[in-house]
Amino acid sequence: MYRIAEVIAEKEGANGIVTGENLGQVASQTLDNLSAEDCAITLPVHRPLLGFDKEEIIRVAKELGTYETSTLPGEGCNMAPRFPKTHAILKELEEAESNLNVDEMVKSAVEKAKVIIITK
Repeated sequence: MYRIAEVIAEKEGANGIVTGENLGQVASQTLDNLSAEDCAITLPVHRPLLGFDKEEIIRVAKELGTYETSTLPGEGCNMAPRFPKTHAILKELEEAESNLNVDEMVKSAVEKAKVIIITK
């Protein structure tokens, strides 16, 4: 996902990527995992909600007008494990990715990306 976001950000002339990740909100959002994810791209990742609790995030989303969109059903990843690792090891990730055509996957996803305009 970060690689896809990086390609789109570069096309748009952005200097970074902003995410809605929140430390510990889900099992995969640990410091180790977030750090490993950052290694996949060169643009900086900004996480303004990192230390917020769930109620704060909902309040901000409503203020920004993004709450309704964020609650819509999405296409889930059928590759996600039932019990995600909470302490990613970069070498293991790189080894697992070596069996995938990541560049083609990113290219395909970018081509299928949709623009959603959110107005307040």
